[in-house]
Amino acid sequence: MGFLELNGKDAITNAMKLVEDFLKNPLKKVFLITGYFGIGKRTALNKKLKKLNITPVNHNYTIIEIKKPIENKLNKHPESLHIWDDVFRVNLMNEEVFSLFKDLENLTIPFLGKFILVANDQEFPD
Repeated sequence: MGFLELNGKDAITNAMKLVEDFLKNPLKKVFLITGYFGIGKRTALNKKLKKLNITPVNHNYTIIEIKKPIENKLNKHPESLHIWDDVFRVNLMNEEVFSLFKDLENLTIPFLGKFILVANDQEFPD
């Protein structure tokens, strides 16, 4: 997963343009949005998806150390857009969970959908 930092007053607008590009690109499977708490990441994403008439499959995990719950939803909805909002570094950086997202992005597991992760960047240090 590559990282691109957007700053300034148009950061959210520019991020949503990148989301739209991501959704159109069949080779891209995982997209990570980070930013300070309360700046509008989730609100902007919800508006963008509503405008595009996309209803995502939501993932909500407080603590997760295995990939099985994520895999179960991916297998149940293999062509859908999946969103994991309020991702914490401790969840994503767990080796087994992180490897799942690397495999999705590297196209090494069959998955026709997309996955967007939304996180507070205070959990993702430089």
